[in-house]
Amino acid sequence: MAIEQALVLTFKDKLARDVLVIPSLPKVAMSVCETVEREDVSLKEIAELITRDAGMAARMIKISNSPLFGVSQRIKTIHDAVNRIGLTAIKNIATTMAMEQLYVSTNERIFELLEENWKRAVRVASSAAALATMYPKRLPFNSELITLAGVVHNIGALPILLEMERMPQVSADMEVIHRVVHSLQHEMGTKLLAVWEFDDTVIDAVKQLQQPRPAKGEASLGDFICAAAIAQGTYQLEDEKQLLKPFIDKGIVADLDVFTSPEYLTPYRDTLSSFN
Repeated sequence: MAIEQALVLTFKDKLARDVLVIPSLPKVAMSVCETVEREDVSLKEIAELITRDAGMAARMIKISNSPLFGVSQRIKTIHDAVNRIGLTAIKNIATTMAMEQLYVSTNERIFELLEENWKRAVRVASSAAALATMYPKRLPFNSELITLAGVVHNIGALPILLEMERMPQVSADMEVIHRVVHSLQHEMGTKLLAVWEFDDTVIDAVKQLQQPRPAKGEASLGDFICAAAIAQGTYQLEDEKQLLKPFIDKGIVADLDVFTSPEYLTPYRDTLSSFN
């Protein structure tokens, strides 16, 4: 426990003094985001940029053929995929797809934790997207932003784990690492997303995870991310049914049985498959 407390204080101090090592966004994602913001940008230019990353291009084509875009004619080229998806969604999708590239480590134990963290992020993103498709009212945000928020909901674990990679005496103790990450990941996440200049809506969604309760007023992006995180076992020491009840009362989740229903499982699996 003493080691855990010391680590938490160390990370909080580094965060307060702005000396924590913050990983950079992958170059292709940064280039796409910067290019999309230009007033004179063309879809052709974006397509050529994405083509430089074969993995991202393949996933972009796969997403363009998913039920999210509600069309039956299959897309085969990145140029057609970009035309179908449109500039508004490209930025969020490119960033989402690039996130996995950050989850690398030469330390076997840290790599296992990073991989576990990424898989959880994808499950929460897929769950939130599925819940949003079932929401009966029009939402003020699109499916791509929901997926992106889900993927980065636990991004705060990344700088913690990468820092611990350089602490061999700590990286061998998985229990300590889990507890430190659990204590700090949401606070670290909001800091990291602010440095990366993410949309305030996404940052607010990650902040909402610190106390997973519905936001006041209309459905928020954080409502869906919180409900999905609860359903995917993020808050293991708390009563899942009790945590979900306020979200059921607000209408974010239909009921406790929704997570086994075809209406939920079909879009959940469709989104999940876009990451494979």
